[in-house]
Amino acid sequence: MIRLTILAAALVAASATAAERVIVLLPMGPVDPVFLESARQILSERINATVRIDPEIPVVQEAYFAPRKRYRAEKILDAVQANPPEGAWKVLVITSVEISTTKGDIKDWGIAGLGNLGDVASVASTFLYTKYSKTRAQAAQRFGQVVIHEFGHTLGLEHCEVPTCAMADFKGKAMTAADKGGRQYCLKCRTKVEGSVLKDWAVEGAK
Repeated sequence: MIRLTILAAALVAASATAAERVIVLLPMGPVDPVFLESARQILSERINATVRIDPEIPVVQEAYFAPRKRYRAEKILDAVQANPPEGAWKVLVITSVEISTTKGDIKDWGIAGLGNLGDVASVASTFLYTKYSKTRAQAAQRFGQVVIHEFGHTLGLEHCEVPTCAMADFKGKAMTAADKGGRQYCLKCRTKVEGSVLKDWAVEGAK
C-alpha cells in the first residue's frame, strides 16, 4: 500500500554512504521475534546499510480507529516521522496490531503495510500473516515480501508492472503478494535508486 506525498527531494537520503545508513526496525507493541528476524534478513541481504533492531515502543494510541478496532497506518507513520529513532536513515515500524488506511472511496481499508514515497518511515503489520498462515515459519517467510515492498516506497519506488518485482501491485491481496510476488527489485526499479544503496543483484529469470 502506498500513500503519495509531495517531497522536495525524495532521494536525498540515498546519497549517504553505506556506513552512514542505518535502517531501524522499530517494534511497536509486542512483536514475535521471528518477524523481526525476517525483516532484518531480507533488508540486510538487499540494502547497503546496517540494520538495527530497537527496543519496543508503545502503539500510537492516537492512531486507534475505534469503529473497526484497528489502527490507522498513516497516523503511525506521522508519529514516527515526527520523532524518528536517533541515527536512523530509514525506519520500518513492525507491529502485530491490525492496520488500515483510506483508499479511494473506502474510508477504512485493511492493509498489511504502508510506505510513503521518499519518506523516512514505513510500517508493516504481522496481523494478516499470522491470521492466514498455517505455521509461524510460513507467516514470517511471507512477511518478508511486504517488508521489501513498503521499504521500496521509501526509496522513491512506485508500483511496478513487472509481476516478479517486489514493487508489483497485488491490489490489496496480501497473501497473493506474499506467495507469488517478488522479493527483489527488478532492473527497471533498480535504475531509479541511487547506485550504492542496493547490493549487487542476480536472480535467475528476473527481467
